[in-house]
Parts: sequence; structure tokens; C-alpha cells
Amino acid sequence: MFYYVEYLRAGRAMRVVAIILGVLAACAIGLRIYLIGSHSPEDVARALEQSPSAHVTRSTLADGTAESQVDDPQRGVRAVIDRRNGRMLMTISEPR
Repeated sequence: MFYYVEYLRAGRAMRVVAIILGVLAACAIGLRIYLIGSHSPEDVARALEQSPSAHVTRSTLADGTAESQVDDPQRGVRAVIDRRNGRMLMTISEPR
């Protein structure tokens, strides 16, 4: 029982460190959610289609689906974007 005061100090220090790490983790999670929410699929599709080095081919399929094929050889990205009735299906192939 000679080291009782040191145990109390260590416990208090561990609590302070845990609180600081908890606050940092909560901030990181909140920032991550905020940044992910700002990129909608339509924003991603628009960025792919408006890239200066991209070649975009647009066509309308037999069922009325508007299809855009994006080929960007400089960035190594190939995407097929299908839009129909307010829904969008996007298939992207890119390098790791």
C-alpha cells in the first residue's frame, strides 16, 4: 500500500488520455460522415464525364435507358453510367 497515491495518479492520467482519445475519435468519425455525405453518385458521374482527358459516348438503349460510356485512358478509368426513371447504375473500373 505504499504506492496508493501513484496508483490514483496513474488512473486519473489514464482517464484523461481515454477522454482525449474519445473526443478525437468522435471528431474523426463526424468529419468522415460529413465528407462522405457531400459526394452523391450524380456528383461522381458528373466529375467523370467532365474530366478534360475523358472521352464520353452517350446513347439511348432500346428500353429508354440513357447510357454514358466514359473512357479516360490518362487516369486509367472506364465507366458505364445508366440512367432510367430517376435511377442510376454506375460501373467504374479503375486502377488500384
